[in-house]
Amino acid sequence: MKSTKLLHGCVGILALVLVASAPQAAEWYAGGSIGEMKVSGLSLSLLDDGSGLTGSVDDSDTGWTVLGGVRFQKHFAIEADYIDFGEFSINAISDGTGSIFAAGPVAAEISATGFSVSALGLIPVSDHFDLFARVGYFALDADSSVTNSATGRITDSDDDDDFYFGAGAQYNFRAPVSLRLEWRQYRGPEDVDYLSIAGFFRFGGK
Repeated sequence: MKSTKLLHGCVGILALVLVASAPQAAEWYAGGSIGEMKVSGLSLSLLDDGSGLTGSVDDSDTGWTVLGGVRFQKHFAIEADYIDFGEFSINAISDGTGSIFAAGPVAAEISATGFSVSALGLIPVSDHFDLFARVGYFALDADSSVTNSATGRITDSDDDDDFYFGAGAQYNFRAPVSLRLEWRQYRGPEDVDYLSIAGFFRFGGK
């Protein structure tokens, strides 16, 4: 699967960077982030079968990542993540006049997980405070389901890959701990914005 291939690529890239940067006292790190995922383009029209549909859309959820990376120059780092995008849903009522759904509730759910690798450019503002921007590539596996009395529960899975970018700020404590506030956007048929706070431990380097 695409996400498995990307994970192998992330591990390979990080290993090469660690080896190449060893003489420069590379600083590597590991941690995680948590925040709000919000998907654009999620609407009742995705369930349009020609019937009258009324209902609500839940287009945001809590997402999280597990991250690891290496900062091998003052202004540059490479990072890899495992990403849980959360779950999004549509809950509607069909009047039964369309081609698929019977009159009554229609529920759709979408969830996704994936892997990413990215390059970060950092601007040290002080000894402890950095601004940064990133560009990267991600691959995800998405699972979806639609439930209605006429169709039962229909499930599907798909994978996708695309570029993403982000920007934020991080504070590096004297202890080997950093906190980060960041916004990202994962591009795709429906873009996903992720606003998060992250914490990680630093090992080696300065």
